[in-house]
Amino acid sequence: MSTLDINAQHKLKRCILRGVSLLVSITCILAMCTAYIESMKKWANTKEFLYTTLGFGGLTLVLTIIMLIISFRKDVTEAKIRYAYALSVYIFLNMGIILASALATTKHMVPISIGISILILLAMSFVGMKAKDLSLWGFPLYCALLGAVISQIVLFTLMFTDSIPRTASTIGLNVLSGFLIFVFTMYIAYDVNMFVKNCDMSFRKCCEAGTFFIWEDFAQILMRLIGLMGDIEFQN
Repeated sequence: MSTLDINAQHKLKRCILRGVSLLVSITCILAMCTAYIESMKKWANTKEFLYTTLGFGGLTLVLTIIMLIISFRKDVTEAKIRYAYALSVYIFLNMGIILASALATTKHMVPISIGISILILLAMSFVGMKAKDLSLWGFPLYCALLGAVISQIVLFTLMFTDSIPRTASTIGLNVLSGFLIFVFTMYIAYDVNMFVKNCDMSFRKCCEAGTFFIWEDFAQILMRLIGLMGDIEFQN
């Protein structure tokens, strides 16, 4: 994998920084507004909002499967599917963060989670920029992510079918959330390294993909931190 020269890295870094800053700001504002504006919190607690969020989650899953299928076919133009996938993930994760913020037992957990997530983003971005090549991280992180997602689906199924005690399923989901926070923390360094230092696509594609994936890592961490810290407060 070829490393970009210093000037190209600086240009690409500025492009991705602007995009990530904008997306992160929007996500944080949505989370804070949900936590501190009562009318927005009540709206996010409705069944309609929950079903809409689950609907976007299902759409994201379908588009993910389609993306995996077309990745093995060189004759398929995937630009429109790629943008549809990115938009679906963006809406779904923001709605998930809004829902988590609405369900947080204390509203003060939300700004604390935001602060921790931003610190993780900054620290791991620094790691990604300083490392020479983190391409070997890709496969282990992908396997860890896939295994955790499958485990979550199994636990949710067991929980809703009352196959295991609710306490056991809650503990299992919290452990998996903590593990996924670790995985996406590592993914920040990996994505920064791949898309800023070692990207072999066009400038536009590097900037767009880098912006989206780095923001997605941040959003995944924030959503799970809010939910995890909220659960801890509830149990206490």
